Amino acid sequence: MAKTERRGLAHWYLNAFDLSRELSRKELAELRARGQTRRFRPGQVIHFAGDLTTSVCLVLSGLLELTRPHEEGRELVISLVRPGEVFGVLALLGRFPEPDTARARVASDVCFFSPEEFRRQLQAHPHMAFTVIKSLEGETVTLENRIEALVFKSLPARVAHTLLQIARAFGKRVDHGVRFTMSLTQQNLADLVGASRQHVNYVLADFRSHRLLSGSGRALTLTNLEGLRRIALAP
Repeated sequence: MAKTERRGLAHWYLNAFDLSRELSRKELAELRARGQTRRFRPGQVIHFAGDLTTSVCLVLSGLLELTRPHEEGRELVISLVRPGEVFGVLALLGRFPEPDTARARVASDVCFFSPEEFRRQLQAHPHMAFTVIKSLEGETVTLENRIEALVFKSLPARVAHTLLQIARAFGKRVDHGVRFTMSLTQQNLADLVGASRQHVNYVLADFRSHRLLSGSGRALTLTNLEGLRRIALAP
């Protein structure tokens, strides 16, 4: 796979844009005051795929996942949305069916903005507009890259690649590697790589036997990053 293609796959799980990088803390606080904030329980749905778009959403705390239906009735995790990131920008274009189901992975606070209010914020902060355009364009590319990874990479390569990228976003350096700061179950990982939990369990057991990782859940630690990178780059 070409280097440009690998770079495209590197952040398939983060197709929302990070508003906290575009605005100061004061500007973010002012923006929050113009929206409506709701708390969601772990597993609670913010919106279902197919619902008509009505709001642009800013994640204030917690962690969300965007999923799409996959084969055998399972859902494929398209992206993870972290605090400071915005999703639902399709609402700026009109009332269209939501392409993804948005669900809280952990207890999360989400601030909702009407398209009209968010447009006013774009006018007040013109530098945000280009980021929104890139986000809209990137959603199609993200899904295409995601499908490409699922079709052309082996399961060990997909698992290794996914573990490395999540560790980059949700990992903490420790003496013996990188420890996850979020809980990741085998079913979570199976949804992310588009495979059954049993097959992912087999791959993780193989990785442990080769000392590539240790622990599980929130205690999961990647202990051999270079070894995982070699696997991730394999066909």
